[in-house]
Amino acid sequence: MFAIYEDATLDTLFSAEDSFTNPDDETDLNGDDGDNAVKKMHCAVIQTTLNGGINDVVTSVVVTAAVFKWTDCPVIKIDDELMYVTAGLSPAGTTLTVTRGWNNTTAAAHLSGARVYMAYNGLNVTVSCRDNEQVITGDESSRVTYCADSGGSPDGSYAASLNMGSIAYDSSVTFHRKVTIPASTDAASEQDLIHDVEAKLVPLDS
Repeated sequence: MFAIYEDATLDTLFSAEDSFTNPDDETDLNGDDGDNAVKKMHCAVIQTTLNGGINDVVTSVVVTAAVFKWTDCPVIKIDDELMYVTAGLSPAGTTLTVTRGWNNTTAAAHLSGARVYMAYNGLNVTVSCRDNEQVITGDESSRVTYCADSGGSPDGSYAASLNMGSIAYDSSVTFHRKVTIPASTDAASEQDLIHDVEAKLVPLDS
């Protein structure tokens, strides 16, 4: 599963499917003048770090954050080793039970702090906005638009959705989102607007 991160180091998660724990917040925007705010974001596969080193035989792996929870995507990768997670996904936990050396990879020791990835590349990775409370407030998702990054700045081509193409499991793509409050609009918190990320997942062979 691909998600949105606040930082280029991919440690602070904005949102992922069924997990919207980080408020993509802004200071108050001026509805009288049609104010807007732009924020840089980063899209990458769900990942965290190894919380303690492991040898090449243990089958209990402790990770820093409980971010792996999709039982239909049970393979993780640490360094060059694939591991099949047999317990710890539902509900998501920080202790995972794994089968080592999955898919003909070699079980090996891994250092504390090593990156732990969901072992899937993404094709046609797309971000768009969804209003989670349309029945109450009406659909305000059009207030959020996205554009690609150009040398650290927005390229200016904002649209309702952004296709970021293919993203490898160990890579990320930087993009920008803009929230625009229409002129003559009462001040309101837009915490019901959710960033949806869609992608075709491709399992890693090794």
